[in-house]
Formats: sequence, structure tokens, C-alpha cells
Amino acid sequence: VEAMDNLPRNIDQTDMHISYNDAEIVLFTRDEVKQLFDGAAGRIKLYLLLSLNCAMLPQDISDLQFDEVDWTKGRITRKRSKTRKKKNSNNGTRKVPMVDYLLWDETFELLSEFRSSGEQKLLLSNNTVLLNANGQPLKRTDIGEDGKINNTSNINTAYNRLLTKIHPAEKKPLKTFRATAASKLDEHKDYGRYAQ
Repeated sequence: VEAMDNLPRNIDQTDMHISYNDAEIVLFTRDEVKQLFDGAAGRIKLYLLLSLNCAMLPQDISDLQFDEVDWTKGRITRKRSKTRKKKNSNNGTRKVPMVDYLLWDETFELLSEFRSSGEQKLLLSNNTVLLNANGQPLKRTDIGEDGKINNTSNINTAYNRLLTKIHPAEKKPLKTFRATAASKLDEHKDYGRYAQ
């Protein structure tokens, strides 16, 4: 508005206003969560638990490093994958909050069971906790022989298989688990303030 010398005569008309509705937050019901957990086993159960317990998305699960896990106390302390790569335009750095999660017993047991072996770590020269059966990251981007970019997520593939088996018509994304956990926490009278 300050860049214009004269405002249009119809600037205050209601049909010139832009309005929007808040997007509805999609959540799983308690029964749906129970059905998914009852149908899940092994790695996919671990992915679901990490989504609920630690608010992790597939990239966070794939990026989890050994030095971010306290294997004695059962805790994960890390910066989220989505925010750790962002830079502030002012000075090139940005304070990204560390998150510290106490793992539920079942989450910690499955994480310990499915963590990559020492041989895989040496072979790949990386510190990644969870790898696929071929020793590759669970979420990756490759350039195919045809020059096209291929995005692969073993986490989403396993989740979609489970969802098809349990709820063939339901197509809620895995990030819905994270939203469900935050919404349930927000409803708690004592701990609701930690939902953010």
C-alpha cells in the first residue's frame, strides 16, 4: 500500500478481500491407531512408534545418527532434519532447537533390534542408525540411467502396504501419526503445553 500514490477506489469492497479457511487437521482415531499397531510388526511398528513417540517424519527416521541416541538411557537428542539445514539470511547461521525424547520401552527395544550393524557402518562409512536390507538409507534420492530423479522411501512403502492391508480405502499419510500424537498431547490438562 505504501508503494502506491493512489489506492484503487474499490480497495475497501468486501469482494476484493482474500479470505481463507484454516485447513482441517487430519487425525487418526484411537481405534484406527490400535488397528494399525495390531497389524504392524517389526520395522513398520518401529516407524509408527518413532512418529508417535518422537514426532518423527520419514526423513527424520532415515537421518537418525548413532551419536544422537543414548543407548544406555534410551533417549534421542537431535535437531530435526527439516530445520537443521535451514540458514538465516542475516548471518548465515540459525539457532535450531535441540529436541530430547525419552523413548518408550517398546520404541527403544525395536530401535535397538533394528539398528544397523557395525559391518554396515564400516561398509558405508556412515553413522546412520536405520538402513534398509541392502544397507542403504531408508529415504534417498538417486538419478536413474535415464537422467530422471528417483525418490525412494522404504518407510512410506512399508506404511502404505500396512495401510492398504488395514484400511484399503483410507489414505492418511504417515505424518498424520505425528499430528495425532501432538493433538492428543495438547488435550492433556498437565502436559498440553508441551504439544508444540
